[in-house]
Amino acid sequence: MELSTLLSDAQLEFHRYHLSAIIEIIQILAGKKSTLSGNYISELGMEDGFFQTMFNFAISRDKILCNAKYTSPEIHNQILCLLAKTIQQRIRNEVGDKKYTIKVDETRDRCNCDNLYLCVRYLQDGNIVEHLLAVIQVSSFDAHSLTDSIIAICPEHGFSLENVLGQCYDGASVMSGRSGGVQKLLQERLGLSVPYVHCLNHQLHLVVVHAISAVDVDMDAFFGTCNILYNFIRKPTVSVHYTGQALKRLLEQRWTDHLATVKVITGSYKAILTILLGIATNENNTYLPELVVEAIGLLKLIKKKPFLFHAVAFHKALSILAPVNIHLQPLSINLMQALMLITSSEHPLLC
Repeated sequence: MELSTLLSDAQLEFHRYHLSAIIEIIQILAGKKSTLSGNYISELGMEDGFFQTMFNFAISRDKILCNAKYTSPEIHNQILCLLAKTIQQRIRNEVGDKKYTIKVDETRDRCNCDNLYLCVRYLQDGNIVEHLLAVIQVSSFDAHSLTDSIIAICPEHGFSLENVLGQCYDGASVMSGRSGGVQKLLQERLGLSVPYVHCLNHQLHLVVVHAISAVDVDMDAFFGTCNILYNFIRKPTVSVHYTGQALKRLLEQRWTDHLATVKVITGSYKAILTILLGIATNENNTYLPELVVEAIGLLKLIKKKPFLFHAVAFHKALSILAPVNIHLQPLSINLMQALMLITSSEHPLLC
């Protein structure tokens, strides 16, 4: 027996109205990649997060929602799962029996869980379309486990593995290995020739990192100082007095973060000096001794000529490839265009 048979039409409409408001809020937050929950307030018996804030606003504008339920984290997750399944089904219906390429990446999230991301790329009405199909937790990042996961995901969502036209991953040996990498194991398991393409943006990153490492042995020391500076300035007692641009957290796999960092260093150098000098002198005994000592050390490092030279040099060198990185990002770019773009970006400084 369905639940709808136990309720009157008026009751069904009432609950559907409540759910529609909740689903719309969850869609907005999910689209913005915002968390739904926040800190639990025992006095109120509720979460103080983005969802509750938006829902309270909706209630203030619509009195019909004043007694609305369905706001627990468990129901949030159920709604998110239903939205994901709806999107996955739409992708499946659109792809149909077309040939498609799979793009896979693996990473560890902030909860220290290993995740695998699988995208499908295909032609629709003459246009290139790319969608994230699934994100799943994996127990291991070895080639056999990742291959098993890929082979399981596609049929699970109605995609025929016989229609896989190509595969695109990064250049890690576990993915690209000629004899034991995912790209090779997948072809063996499917009994098909499925060409592997090493992500060109990843190749660009490797070229930049290798070139900088070969030219300057002090690169690690420079960016290490930048990272310490980032962690220092983001401290609440420091950030409240800092007037410059926000520094970026450095990630080894993204050279664009290095470019963003040196942009801030060169553009907000005076503001960085001012905040460090203010803390280092600590005339009003505002700061803790540990913070003062750290500020004195950073001030000494960033006032050295080599630090300034590296900041300006890296800014100019990395800026050369910034347009290439931007133009490689659109979903509509094809392999031929990408290769032409890489070739045209060759510069004497990088040769």
